[in-house]
Amino acid sequence: MHKIITVLSAFLFLSVFTGCIEVIEELTVTKDGKGHYRKTMDMSQLLSMKEMLSGAAKEGADSTTNSGTENSDNPAESIAKEWYAIKNMEGLSNVTIDTAGYVFMLNYDFDSEAALNKAIAAESKDSPQANVYNLAEKSVSRTGLGSTGDLLGEGEDDENMEMMKTFFSDMKYKLVINLPGRVKSVSNKKATIENNKTVKLETNLKDLVEKTSSLEMKIDFKN
Repeated sequence: MHKIITVLSAFLFLSVFTGCIEVIEELTVTKDGKGHYRKTMDMSQLLSMKEMLSGAAKEGADSTTNSGTENSDNPAESIAKEWYAIKNMEGLSNVTIDTAGYVFMLNYDFDSEAALNKAIAAESKDSPQANVYNLAEKSVSRTGLGSTGDLLGEGEDDENMEMMKTFFSDMKYKLVINLPGRVKSVSNKKATIENNKTVKLETNLKDLVEKTSSLEMKIDFKN
């Protein structure tokens, strides 16, 4: 019975909330190989839902269960904990972390390709990838995800995997890369070019799970 309740609870939670999440990864590269990186996780629609559910739970809660300790299930705490790992990392500057209003935003300037990749690996320590980006004189390349486990964790059974894929189809993932020169070509056919210097790719977590190479691309540009 416990297993059934757990599965039903997960089903209800995911069916309500997954459509409220959007992840945006934005990279801006300069001619000297430096640049700016921004990651945004927009879960702002969850805030009003959480307040509504918290209010309902509070009305029905037994006052004797209140121990005075803080609830540790705040998503801002777990996300910020990983992001703060890069706060004083060498090669980065102007690092800012904002978790207000359930819009979690990480910003930093990097002074080299190595510093960028090291920071990405550190703030995604549960699924570290080496050399996510390659910054050449006239090209920028991004790798895909290392494995399905990067998103779902290793050891998921087939039934749970399929269920999570279904819900992930409503979770948006956007990749934006701003180049220092005019874009000549993009290897990923699903990507679009805007203003001659910006490449955008929009997908969802279901696609990333089914095809871990979805984010892979090489962009050639003119200086």
